This record gives sequence, structure tokens and C-alpha cells, in this order.
Amino acid sequence: MNCHDLEKKKVGPSFKDVDASYQDNKDAEATIVGKLKEGKGQPVKVVASDAELKEMIAYAPCWKISVL
Repeated sequence: MNCHDLEKKKVGPSFKDVDASYQDNKDAEATIVGKLKEGKGQPVKVVASDAELKEMIAYAPCWKISVL
């Protein structure tokens, strides 16, 4: 990916850093979905359904957020 890497910062934070920042957030999934849909913290809005975004979040190889 051009913006994120599993281990190191690129344009955006590493997936491991994102994961760590959401570890204690019980609303992590909803927060991430909302940010993706609104384009917050990234250059573009993601055009996808909530279900598609939740699947994408669950697929991310390093995200082990307990609520997901």
C-alpha cells in the first residue's frame, strides 16, 4: 500500500500504531468506519457500505482490536 505499512509510518501511520491507538476504545469499529466514510484523517472518502468497511477492517492483518 502507498499510505500505510504494517510496521512503519509512510504517508499515514503503520497499521500496528493504528491498532494500538484503538485498543481501549469500545467503539473502535464504529469510529474507524465513520472516519473512512467521512474522509477524516485521510485524503479521500471511502465509498463503501458499513458492512464492506467492517469486513475491510477485520481483514487488516495486524488489527486485533478486541471489539472487532
